[in-house]
Amino acid sequence: VVGYGLAAVAAYVCWIVISKFINEKFDEILELILELREKERLSKNYDKSDYIRDKLNELGLKINDKI
Repeated sequence: VVGYGLAAVAAYVCWIVISKFINEKFDEILELILELREKERLSKNYDKSDYIRDKLNELGLKINDKI
């Protein structure tokens, strides 16, 4: 901490806390989306489940139904 101002240290700590919060929420939201997609697949609503899969793929999240 020596050589850094208190404001810089506080900003860094805030960044760490906010980053952790965002990562946790991202994981929760992704899990919800995957659960909704699986529900659509099991209900044979393939247009909806494929749409969700394709949108996730566009975001770089590859979904493999063959596993």
